[in-house]
Amino acid sequence: MNRYCQLSVAKGVLIALLATSLPISAKRLVIEGDARFVDGKPIPIGTIYVQELQHRKGDMPASRMLTLGTTSLDGTFELVIDDVKGDLFVALIGDHCSWLGAQELISRKELDMLEDRRLTLSAERELCDKYP
Repeated sequence: MNRYCQLSVAKGVLIALLATSLPISAKRLVIEGDARFVDGKPIPIGTIYVQELQHRKGDMPASRMLTLGTTSLDGTFELVIDDVKGDLFVALIGDHCSWLGAQELISRKELDMLEDRRLTLSAERELCDKYP
């Protein structure tokens, strides 16, 4: 095989890999938001995760972890998700002695209708001094 054929085959394989990495119908979804205490102060360095829930007839929904992120020092976050097929469960994981968790469920229908995908996750402070 001459060098020209090798390059053509290599380009063809690369294009095929790129084309099959995401389904044609897949959309890239960007969710921006912020995590705040109920008094409005930001929650810095909080862990945010997103699960996809796909409903199954007569059974518990199938769950798939899509992404994990961290809030910035001012409590903001941005999550990029590819290929969403079901509802999204977006959650702030509670941090012992700092805050309790918070979550938001976004249905697939809402995702299709929303132009502005901005969330505010609001959490209560955890009062550890009350517990031994």
